[in-house]
Amino acid sequence: MKRARYQRGTINADPRTRKLYFRWYEKSGKRRAEYVGDLSSPKRLVEAAAEAIRHRINAGEPEQTARVSSLVERWKREKMSDRFSTSRSDQSRLRNHILPKWGDCRFVRSDPVRLNCG
Repeated sequence: MKRARYQRGTINADPRTRKLYFRWYEKSGKRRAEYVGDLSSPKRLVEAAAEAIRHRINAGEPEQTARVSSLVERWKREKMSDRFSTSRSDQSRLRNHILPKWGDCRFVRSDPVRLNCG
């Protein structure tokens, strides 16, 4: 049996979005990333966020399933377009179609396509 390795991870900048991401490898070999700040964020805050993620992934505790509504809010902060017409149409689709139907559902981590709406 292989010994579990300590994940140090790296902090990478996305030049297109000007955001910083903490990247690491899961036990399955899949590369994961999590947002830790903007390029304008103070270095100590980015390092603190990365250290919290590093501690969580090395502790071996299972990840909590997230609600669709919380993932939508995170997407709005990190990935949503800055263009007026695009963001307006995206917000309309989210508000009128996605959140009313799936807002309270939780994601099932084993299969990223399935939702648990029970």
